[in-house]
Amino acid sequence: MRVAFCGLGGMGRPMATRLLDAGIELTVWNRSPGPAEELERLGASVAAAPSAAADGAAVAITMLADDDAVQRVVAGPDGLFGGSAPGTIVVDMSTVSPDTSRSLADRAPEGVEVLDAPVKGGPAKAAAGELRIIVGGSEEAFERARAVLSILGSPRHLGGNGAGAAAKVLNNYAVITLVSVMGEALVLAEALGIERNAALEILGATPLAKTVEHQWPRASGAAPPSFPMRLAAKDLRLAVDAGRRADRPLLLAEEAVARLERALDAGLGEEDQARVVSVVIDES
Repeated sequence: MRVAFCGLGGMGRPMATRLLDAGIELTVWNRSPGPAEELERLGASVAAAPSAAADGAAVAITMLADDDAVQRVVAGPDGLFGGSAPGTIVVDMSTVSPDTSRSLADRAPEGVEVLDAPVKGGPAKAAAGELRIIVGGSEEAFERARAVLSILGSPRHLGGNGAGAAAKVLNNYAVITLVSVMGEALVLAEALGIERNAALEILGATPLAKTVEHQWPRASGAAPPSFPMRLAAKDLRLAVDAGRRADRPLLLAEEAVARLERALDAGLGEEDQARVVSVVIDES
C-alpha cells in the first residue's frame, strides 16, 4: 500500500517515520524541504506538491498546523484532491474545526473519501505508535484506512464527517483550560500560605490529579515541551468560537485563551502550553 504524508512538523515527522519503519511505501511533502529530505534519507519518496504525493496513494494523510493550511494542502491548487484517484482516502489528522472537516468531505472529488482523524498524544506517543485516534467519516472508509491508522496508534470511529474533529476540540478545551485552573489553584495556595510542594500534593489528590501529574513537569521546566503554546491557543480558540456561534459563551475558556495570547506576546509560543502557569502566577 502506498501512503502519502503531508506535514512533517513536530507530530508529522515521528508519525511518518513510524509508517516507514512499518514497511509502508511512503511519499512525503512538506512546505519547507528540510524535514522531507530527512525522511528521504530514511527511505521515503519526496513529492514536489501535495497533488504529486497523492498520485497512486491509497491513503493520503495530512498533519498540519491549522484550518487554513489544511484547506490549502487538501483542496487548494496542487492540493491532494488534484492527485487523488477514485478510491483514495484522504485522512486529515490535524486539529481543525468540524466545519472544515465537513466542508472538505463535501468538496471531495467523486470516489474520494475524507476522514477527520485527529490524535491525542504528543511526539513521544507518535514515535511509539501509541496515539489515540478519533475518527469521523464513513465506516467503510474507516475500515479501509484502519490498517494504516493502527500503525500510528489506536483508532476509534465516532461517527460521520466532523465527529472526530468535534471530539478533539472538546478534548483540548478540557486539557488546556485545566492548566489555567491549575495555575489559579497555585495562586490560591500562595495566598493561603501553603508551600508549593504541599499545594501540588494536595491538588494531586483532587480531580486535578491528572493535570498536575502530566502538566506540572512541563510547566516547571522539569520535562521537555510536548504541546507548543501557539498550537494550544489555536485549538482553544476553536472551542471558544464554537461556543460563540451557538450563543453559548465559554467564559473559562475565553480567559484561558487570553492568558495564552499574553504568553504568546511574551515570546513563549514554542514553549509547552503548560508554561502558561507562569503567566497566571506572575499576573496574580
